[in-house]
Amino acid sequence: MARDRYGYRRKPSVPRQVVVLVVLLAAIGGAAWWHFGREDTPPTHSNGPDGTPPKPPNGPNVAQGNGNGNGSRSRPNGSKVPKPPKPTNAQQAEAVKLYTAGMKLLNEKKPFEARRYLSQALLSGHLPTDRDTQAAQALMVLANEYILSPRADERDAYAKEYVLTGDDSKGLAAVERKLKLHVPWQAIIIVSDARLSERVRKGLDLDLDKLEARSRGVRVGQRLKTIPGPCHAVIYRSRHLMDLYLHREGGDRVFVRRVPVGLGKYKGTPTGKWKVVNKQVKGDYYPAPNSPLRPKGTIPYGQPDYAFGKKGLWLGLEGTSEETKGLTGYGIHSTSHQDSIGRDESEGCIRVGDNHIDLVFCMLYEKWATVDIRP
Repeated sequence: MARDRYGYRRKPSVPRQVVVLVVLLAAIGGAAWWHFGREDTPPTHSNGPDGTPPKPPNGPNVAQGNGNGNGSRSRPNGSKVPKPPKPTNAQQAEAVKLYTAGMKLLNEKKPFEARRYLSQALLSGHLPTDRDTQAAQALMVLANEYILSPRADERDAYAKEYVLTGDDSKGLAAVERKLKLHVPWQAIIIVSDARLSERVRKGLDLDLDKLEARSRGVRVGQRLKTIPGPCHAVIYRSRHLMDLYLHREGGDRVFVRRVPVGLGKYKGTPTGKWKVVNKQVKGDYYPAPNSPLRPKGTIPYGQPDYAFGKKGLWLGLEGTSEETKGLTGYGIHSTSHQDSIGRDESEGCIRVGDNHIDLVFCMLYEKWATVDIRP
């Protein structure tokens, strides 16, 4: 080995090409870490032998996502999710035609006919933004008067009176099953009670424990208002909005409410169709695999770092369409980050603020309610 002028052995020089290659690999590695390895990046589960995401060590299946979208992040076959086609000019023209007819009927004091046309126009998703907003505002006024209130107009197919009989001693859940309403029994209490329905119309939160107490106070001969469902949801990812609507088989789709939502960062809330498969109140929170909270394991309600806020409400979703089938762990939930509503900050789930989550929870019924997440 060569020596320098002081007699020390020289280290062999590193070829310039090797130095460039090392720097390039380091840059690529840093970029990959930034995009895929950060703690705020939506995680991907390692699927089990049956292709489904593993269940957490403790607690029910709901903890797969626990409000942070810790579900499977790709389709089971690994293929890319196709982009839905944009509305055609004909579709947009038809939506505007329905909107115009609905507004005309509204001016003619024909609320239920107007509701039918405006609901069709709005839920088509093809209206221009300004008319979409106007249709939603008009429909919310109609819903406040005819659905989310104790009023039961005989012309309204989505509002009926029911008189409790001696056979209804098993409670309102049994009444809901008997009448095949396909909406949670809590919805009956809300629309039958003037004070509760007024709070909903004003966007004020509810106390679900008080709803249960009210249900125990019903008596034989009492008149209640019922709304036949199921109730479903459409979520517009680009606008951070959720529309609730009733749809009885064979009947019209009827808009009920529009609420703002928070969604997944990096477009982490997958578009497609889902169904509500479970609901929990104050259930445990299980942090995402790449979360700094993961070492804590299960976090019970009320503890520091609990993700579902003071409400603790969770509605678990399961994919049902081609682009979502096999995806689990996603859900709609209350949140400890109220300022994230209207933003992309979750790990993929749909966050709803405290002033709206009660209504969402009390209208969407597991196994009957569907959720359509659109771009």
